[in-house]
Amino acid sequence: LIDMVVTPLLSYLREISARFPRVAIVGVGDQGNEVVHRIFENGGSGAQCVAVNTNEDSLKRVYSHERILIEPQVTNESELGRCGEAGAKVFRACGESIGPLLVGADVAFIVAESGETGTAALASAIAEVARRSDALAVGVAIMPPLCERERRLVAGHELARMRQNCHTLAIVDTGRPIVLPACLPSLGADPSAGLVVDIVAGLSETLACPSTVNIDFAAFKELVMHGGIAHIGIARSSSALRVEEATVGALRVPLLYDNIAQGQGALVNVRADPSLTVEETETAAELIAERAGRDMPVVVGASADDSWYDGCQVSIWLTGGSYPYMPGGYRRLPLDMYEMEPDGEEGPIDLDLDLDQLEET
Repeated sequence: LIDMVVTPLLSYLREISARFPRVAIVGVGDQGNEVVHRIFENGGSGAQCVAVNTNEDSLKRVYSHERILIEPQVTNESELGRCGEAGAKVFRACGESIGPLLVGADVAFIVAESGETGTAALASAIAEVARRSDALAVGVAIMPPLCERERRLVAGHELARMRQNCHTLAIVDTGRPIVLPACLPSLGADPSAGLVVDIVAGLSETLACPSTVNIDFAAFKELVMHGGIAHIGIARSSSALRVEEATVGALRVPLLYDNIAQGQGALVNVRADPSLTVEETETAAELIAERAGRDMPVVVGASADDSWYDGCQVSIWLTGGSYPYMPGGYRRLPLDMYEMEPDGEEGPIDLDLDLDQLEET
C-alpha cells in the first residue's frame, strides 16, 4: 500500500520539476553571502543557494545548500594584475568546486558586491563557468556606498570585467538619492542586501515554483541572453490602486538610470498578498508597455505570498541600459569604447589656424 501511494507521488514530483527551469543563486563575498543566507532562511525561493567566499570564518556563519571556500591567494594574484596565468587559476578553482553544482542549471544568478577585494575575479570566473555549463549567467552587482569613493572607482572598472562573462549584468546602486526604508520598509539594517534579496528571490520564485503567473522561460531567455547592462526599479504600495501606484513608483525610482523608452526589454515581477489577481498583473504589464512607447518586449511574472498582509511590490529589470560608471563622468560612452586601448603615444597636434581673421576685442 505504501509503494502504491509513494510511487505516483514521486512520478508527479518529477513531472513538476521538468516543467520549471532549474535556478541557482550564487552569492560571492560577504554581501553576496548575506543575500544567499537571507534567501535560504526564507525558504530558498525554489533555487539552489550557493555561498562562495575566500574567508573561512565568514563562510561558516552562512546558511545555504552549499558553501564553497576558495583559497585567498588565488584571487589575490589575479587582483595584482597577473591576468593570464592568475585568471586561468581562478577559473580552474571555480570550475573544480562550483562547476559540478551548476551542471543542469538553466539560470545562475551571481550576486556580488563590486569593489570588494577578490570578489570581481571570483564573480567573473563563476559567470564564465555558468556559461560553459549552458546556464544563463545573470550577474547582480551591488555598488559600494557613496561615502567610499575609492571603492566606487574600483567598482566601476570591475563592472566591465563582470559584464564580459554575464549574459546580463544588473546594477544595484543604493547610493543613488532614494529613501529606501520608505520605499521598502522590510529591508532591515542593510538596505543593499535587503533590496537584492527582494528582487532576486521574487524572480527566482516565479521562474522555478508554481506561481500566480509564472515567467515564461523561453521569453525570459530571449530577453536575458543579450540583455547587456540592466537597471532595476522597485516600489511598493498598499493603496486602493496598489498595482498602478507601485508600477509608476518603480519606473520613477532613481535606481533606474535610463528612461524606459531607451531600454531593449523589461522584466516585470509582481509580489503581493493572496488577494493578487491575474488582472492586476496584466495592468502592470500594460502600464509599462504604454510608457515604453514602442514594441518593446515585456516579460511578466507574479506570485502571491501568504506572509504579506497588505499591498504589493513591483520590480522592473530594464535591459539594454547604458553603462553608468565612466572615469570623468562620461557615462554615455559605449562599453567597447571604454575598453579601447590607446592607438599610440600622445604628441602635438598640427593645426593651421588663420589668426589674421580673429576679431579684435
